[in-house]
Amino acid sequence: MCRLNARHQDVLWLISKGLTNAEIGRHLGLSERTVKDYVGRLLLVPEASNRTELIGRMLPDLRLQPERSDRTEPSDGTPVPRPAASGGAYSESG
Repeated sequence: MCRLNARHQDVLWLISKGLTNAEIGRHLGLSERTVKDYVGRLLLVPEASNRTELIGRMLPDLRLQPERSDRTEPSDGTPVPRPAASGGAYSESG
């Protein structure tokens, strides 16, 4: 299993929710270019060719990583999606 740092985890979750690089940047207080760099590095980890393939390969591993209490605290105050305690559904409250 690949271990991702906190920022990569946040970017991956927001990709899984279908957000664009610009939207992810607004959620996390990053420039669109910085988000693009994070996405590019994420695509290299599982050797994914696109965002959909990345989510298919990385999301199961991410669900196994410890919960982060700050995942619900992006810079704009909007909750960052995270997995529910069981199953594949998402929860936006902590």
